[in-house]
Amino acid sequence: MKWTNLFDEVLIEAAAVDTPLARRVCAIFPAHRVKVLDGPASATGGAGSLTVAVEKGAFLRRCPGTPGMICCNLFVLNLGVGCPYGCSFCFLHNYQNQPGIRVYANFLDAMAEVEEAAEDFEGDELRVTTGEFADSLALEELTGMASELIPPFGRQKKALLELKTKSDQVDSLLGLEHGGQVVVSWSLSPAVVAQREECGAPPLEARLAAAQKAAAAGYLLAFHFDPVFLIADWQQHYVNLVDKIFDRLPGARVRWFSLGGFRYTQSLKNVMEQRDSETPVFLHEFVPCDDGKFRYFAPLRAEMYRILREAIERRAPRTPVYACMESAQIWKKAFGSLPAGIEKLGPIFGPFRAGCPSLGSCGQRS
Repeated sequence: MKWTNLFDEVLIEAAAVDTPLARRVCAIFPAHRVKVLDGPASATGGAGSLTVAVEKGAFLRRCPGTPGMICCNLFVLNLGVGCPYGCSFCFLHNYQNQPGIRVYANFLDAMAEVEEAAEDFEGDELRVTTGEFADSLALEELTGMASELIPPFGRQKKALLELKTKSDQVDSLLGLEHGGQVVVSWSLSPAVVAQREECGAPPLEARLAAAQKAAAAGYLLAFHFDPVFLIADWQQHYVNLVDKIFDRLPGARVRWFSLGGFRYTQSLKNVMEQRDSETPVFLHEFVPCDDGKFRYFAPLRAEMYRILREAIERRAPRTPVYACMESAQIWKKAFGSLPAGIEKLGPIFGPFRAGCPSLGSCGQRS
């Protein structure tokens, strides 16, 4: 990727000017496109801008969960905000006030927080992802942030780093000492979905080829079908994708597989329809849920999860499969149990927790 074509300007906070990340970025862009700010950047810049800032708050936060839904005890390492890809369904369309991308030059300071949280964590292993508010690898060739994080994670045994991506930028990771403590995970959709809804992201084949490289370098892998769209012939498309993954990759290297049905807020729907007035994703009937999001009816979601879980387990029986942000009712119908009753989910969920004490009945017909 030619970064000078992706970003029109680079904004650098005064406090970040002398950092290795700022120097690395400045070496790529011509001087007239780099602006040093007098003080802190209050937000990301406009479209086409990259802001190099200093994070003064906490990097590490527990995933807040969703009211009424079961949470998988994931921790989020926030090293930046924004993504260069244009996926139609991305929640960042709602989250960001401005469309630029922001990265934190002092990102290695986050390791102190990870080490402290890992010591206090009561479960088997602290799972930490950098792929919540940004794609973990989409800017790797520009920033090198993941390459800097991997070695310190590899030198400890209590925390597991998940690099979640739609990118194919793994080459710089392949020779690093990861110590088996790094999971490179991909968000995947069938080609028919990706071609329409994941604008700008590498095609499916490029992502699978990158996963093969990561597996050959000894990395653990994970996959996310989230969101799953109930398009025409959805079962055939998604089950074929499961087979394509395991035809090319060893099931023993896949640490987990997560599933999530398409859900949206009204404001996200507005954005999606503004971007594509002919989008077909809302042709299904959706129901409002306790958390303010709209989802497919519960029986449809339960069937979707059951079919995909069974397809994955046929190819990789020992791989943990779980639903992201779903209710107890859906878990019982699609998985036959809550996470606590499924042995292979124990290291991921531990004592499972819900987003709030009241587990809702999202998508149930009254």
